[in-house]
Amino acid sequence: MVFSLLLPLCAPAFLPQVEVRERVVIGPEGDRVVEEVRDAGGWVVVGSPSAGLRTVKAPRWRVDDNGQAWIAETVAVGDSGAAVIAGKGLNNEGVAAFPGVDPQPLFDFSTLGSEAPQVALADRAPVAAALVATDMDPGSGYDYEGVLRVWDTMAGGAVDWSYTFPRTANYFGGGAAVSDDGSIVLAWKADPNTGSLLVRTFDRAGNLLASGALASGTSFHARQARLSDDGRRAYFNIGSEAVIYDTLNGVEEYRHNIGASFDAHALSGDGKRFAYGQFGYFRVYEETSPGNWTLKVHRSFAGSVYVGAVALDRDGSHCAFLVQRYSPAMDHIEVGVHDVDADVGVFLEAWDAPGTAYQLSGRDAALDDAGERAAFCSWGDSLNAVPEGLVYDVAAGVLSCSLDSPGSAYDLDLDPDGDVFVMGTKAVHANVFGNGGSIFCADAGDQNLHVLGWPVAGGALTLQVPDVGGSVVFGASRGLLPAPLPTAFGLLEIDRNALAWQSPPILVPPGGLSYPVSVPPGPGTAGRDFHLQALIVLTIGNQLTNKVSLRVHP
Repeated sequence: MVFSLLLPLCAPAFLPQVEVRERVVIGPEGDRVVEEVRDAGGWVVVGSPSAGLRTVKAPRWRVDDNGQAWIAETVAVGDSGAAVIAGKGLNNEGVAAFPGVDPQPLFDFSTLGSEAPQVALADRAPVAAALVATDMDPGSGYDYEGVLRVWDTMAGGAVDWSYTFPRTANYFGGGAAVSDDGSIVLAWKADPNTGSLLVRTFDRAGNLLASGALASGTSFHARQARLSDDGRRAYFNIGSEAVIYDTLNGVEEYRHNIGASFDAHALSGDGKRFAYGQFGYFRVYEETSPGNWTLKVHRSFAGSVYVGAVALDRDGSHCAFLVQRYSPAMDHIEVGVHDVDADVGVFLEAWDAPGTAYQLSGRDAALDDAGERAAFCSWGDSLNAVPEGLVYDVAAGVLSCSLDSPGSAYDLDLDPDGDVFVMGTKAVHANVFGNGGSIFCADAGDQNLHVLGWPVAGGALTLQVPDVGGSVVFGASRGLLPAPLPTAFGLLEIDRNALAWQSPPILVPPGGLSYPVSVPPGPGTAGRDFHLQALIVLTIGNQLTNKVSLRVHP
């Protein structure tokens, strides 16, 4: 097996020279000692408790509009991090999908003339969806038609099936979501003709499973919606109310008055907890018995602030949040994570841009399934003081990835395993007239295994390991473990019983290793997912690398 403990020690370790420093961080969550290690390249490594991790400063890849003047308004990453999808708005509108390891598109589907497509991607399957609203009125009026389209990301952009909602006058709001395994697709569309939010549930083949109509007084547009991992329960924010919805039966299960809304809403992956933000606080509710929801956490913040984004992990045990100060100026945000079960803060960090000419406005938050990484994005500021994309190691409360984009971030996502961070941006600040934008895909934290190349049957890939010395053994598996398995060498993520390929021990030369591999052609690989991980064998202490997931294009 690829990770046998009997692997020989093939070479001595070539350990880089480092400088170690300790500093005390004093904050509202209490004092803590942070160990910083700087290698010869100046990278900061956080040693306690995330020793060996440096802050990622650059993306894996970046796709710019290249003069097409679109803005990446919505993004998603899924298929265990093997795929990225983006909704391009404003100009040359469309839906584009990419491998997680390469910027060459899997497909680029034009929706020219539409509003920005609202995109979704299954966490564990190659199933993508988008709700696209287009003004069908040939004159100066508006009559929006919402169309749900669903793709297999390996099918080159051919639409598997579609569904068209009734036309909705001047209302274009709507969206789509996909269950983790891709078996359930949910779509919704605001409809002024009926004064309700139309909700449709489909199976993977496009068969309609259930229909619903929801409203909140005179409001019927869902500014935020969330779907549970199994696709059986949804959360909608409609007007000033939160609605829990049974997707398979098309019925409302619970309704809760939340007052004002700041697009800060979350549903745990198991569908048993929800959260929302308000002026000065956020709350988390828990289903204590079928249909009965009780307050679990209420966390307040001082000053002229509101909670602008929240996110929950799979079991709702962690809540990520972004606090926005709005007075006397929008020049201050705070990001953090709260332990819901213990009702205590895990970390809180403030970001300031005093004197910024543009609004430092927080936009979104995300957590991986296990609640180990938290991501946030903002519009940034005129002083370039605050990076637009931030990812944290939750347990350490320190940055694992920081992306500084030329303009404002509009959307973000984390893959379920916390390996891949994606961000959609505008080319300039949101307060500045202009267009153009970029799609960023980055390691969510320091990774010592990278895969380069477009994964296609019959093609070639390059596996890269940095200058760590020793030797390395690569393995590719058809499956992941249900949960990462702690070992003496780190976390094992791939299923050794489903190994498809294993390399011999390979020496890591000075400067690092680039190891070319061929992808066999034929049905054994085309369209299939593979998960790569490696064991670095050192003289003192072996180390498991991160996992990289990919799906082989036919």
